[in-house]
Amino acid sequence: MVNEHDRLYGSGTGRSFVDGPYFADFPRAARTRMTAPGGLSITVNKPVRCPDMLEIYEVQDAGRDFAGIEQDDLQRNPKTDIDVLASFTRRMDARLAQARHVMARPVLEEFRRLPPAGMEACFPALRPVLASARLVAAQMEAQRIEMEKQRAEAERLRLEAEQRRAEEQRLADQRRAEELRLAELRRAEMQRAEEERRRAAEEEAARKRAEAQRAEEERQRELRRPVNVLKRSYAQYAFVKQCFEFRNGYVSIFISESEFGRARLAIKAIETKLKSLDTGIDTDVAWAEAAAAISVVPERDVCQAALQLLMAAFQEIAPDAAMPKKDF
Repeated sequence: MVNEHDRLYGSGTGRSFVDGPYFADFPRAARTRMTAPGGLSITVNKPVRCPDMLEIYEVQDAGRDFAGIEQDDLQRNPKTDIDVLASFTRRMDARLAQARHVMARPVLEEFRRLPPAGMEACFPALRPVLASARLVAAQMEAQRIEMEKQRAEAERLRLEAEQRRAEEQRLADQRRAEELRLAELRRAEMQRAEEERRRAAEEEAARKRAEAQRAEEERQRELRRPVNVLKRSYAQYAFVKQCFEFRNGYVSIFISESEFGRARLAIKAIETKLKSLDTGIDTDVAWAEAAAAISVVPERDVCQAALQLLMAAFQEIAPDAAMPKKDF
């Protein structure tokens, strides 16, 4: 067909698909199929057959050129067979749309009616490109699957790590809560022990205070007994007497004669009063014990203090006798 085209229109013109009027040389069957209503019809259960007008050299030559371009583009930019087929279809459609021959339009329509599965049947040069693209697509799919697996594994590891961290946090919170509970129990136990110790200390202090108070009350009762009061009064009088006799005949005296006389009257009244309160008092024994207990060296201040204590006891024990008598 190409040679016939070259014979009619000159050598080499058969390759100029978009320029030469070659459709007049087609067989009648090709022209009839090309102009028939509905164009090429292909059933799914029959092998794809390339339309005759797409078998011409110029169309095949353009297909080989574009297949080479797609091969180069595939090496630079890996893509799937679907992307290669779409790019090839766009390039061929653009090339056929540029044809200036009157029959170029039916060829373009025939190409546009060609299903994607018919591209390999009509353009053998595209088959290795699509095969390479399918390998690339398989590799890309394998990479995608691997990446999905890696993402799934990473997500699984992340979830496991989160669950592990959550479990560790739960255990840590549980341990912390247990430590706080034990610390609270220890604090409560220490508080109870401290309260018990404080209560025991308070009870012991109260017991000691009670004992001290009882002892003090007993001591006060003992001191207030008539025999003991008499012994103290005897001791004061004996000391006053010692002070009087110690400076007798001196210019500087500790107890004057009149003061000693008052002391004698006071001790006599005290003795009489206390014997009336306790008839069992042995005055001789009480006097002996009181006199034996004196061991202080007489001094004026001490002597005067003893005299004042004796007179105070006189006024307290025998106020009637201590009261001044009317002598006028």
